Amino acid sequence: MRDRADRQGDMTGMDRRAFVAAACAMGLWLAAGSSVARAHAQQPPRTRPGRDSTDPAPSEPAPVPPGYFAWAALSDRVLFAPGDGGNALLLLAPRGGACALVDAKMPYTATTLRREAEQRGGTIETVINTHHHLDHIGGNLAFSADTRIVAHANAKPRVAPQLERLRQFLKSGVRTVSNSDGINKEQALKDAEALAAAADTIAAERWAPTQTFSGRIGSANLGAMPIDLHQVGAGHTDNDVIVHAPQLDVVHMGDLLFHNLYPFIDRDSGARVRDWIKTLKYAKRLCKPKTIVVPGHGDVTDVKGIDGMIEYFETSMDFVQKQIRQKKPREEVVAMTVPGQESRGFEHLRERAMGAMYDELMG
Repeated sequence: MRDRADRQGDMTGMDRRAFVAAACAMGLWLAAGSSVARAHAQQPPRTRPGRDSTDPAPSEPAPVPPGYFAWAALSDRVLFAPGDGGNALLLLAPRGGACALVDAKMPYTATTLRREAEQRGGTIETVINTHHHLDHIGGNLAFSADTRIVAHANAKPRVAPQLERLRQFLKSGVRTVSNSDGINKEQALKDAEALAAAADTIAAERWAPTQTFSGRIGSANLGAMPIDLHQVGAGHTDNDVIVHAPQLDVVHMGDLLFHNLYPFIDRDSGARVRDWIKTLKYAKRLCKPKTIVVPGHGDVTDVKGIDGMIEYFETSMDFVQKQIRQKKPREEVVAMTVPGQESRGFEHLRERAMGAMYDELMG
């Protein structure tokens, strides 16, 4: 990380548990049902641009076995892994030799995620966390000893308070993997069992970013390829990072984008919907019509997915404000569904989202 980089660098109660459980369930549903994942379960052979035609043909790479995750090739150097937490993205360097991983899923998949990512992309040079929630930083523990983990400065102090929750998910991960419908889960189950056995000995530092940036924009290089990191302000949390790889024409939004789902608005971590809308509009300016847009949860989309999130928030805030003007009590407003938004998934988050918007508007 260049600009202003330094080497210094929970969801609450039932709602947090419900959200993380739903995130896992959503990931498994995506792995089984996403049309993208079904069509591209394995990475195509990587090309190495610039090889002279007189050079000896490279040997065929060893075939990559199907993984626990339903890896999807979104382009020749962009791989997507849904399931077991937030959506992860693997970005491959132009001439091979290194890759960057965006988001690291749930704790119990840490070992599995690293092995499968490296089978498909080679050495992982950088892990980028889009924010501090445990379904996005859980896999950090498999990388922190020898790989830089980059996040916004506000994320680092929010990791340690999650330590017991992170350990709990390591312990419960054996059951989660065993009950999953993920293919080829035998090795993933062994990985989860080993992590569960060591859970009580793993310190919070194993999940913390090793490098942070402050200010609006940071950057990380992958070979000669820039990866731009944008932290515009409070949104889903106070440390959301938009990850933009211009050469690959891909943007990972983290949980700033719940595509066609009700969002988790984490007011305890600094979420502000009005600023979230501004951040989404900023993200739109990074996109071209065909830019690949990866949400934190939900199916891969394009700039229209960002438009849909903006429309949800603007419509919902206007609706809630109208109810406030009519002096309707909070409990009545929370139970309402905004007209036109009935088809969103993550229904269990609808009332929480309505309550968060009501509280923000009431000041």
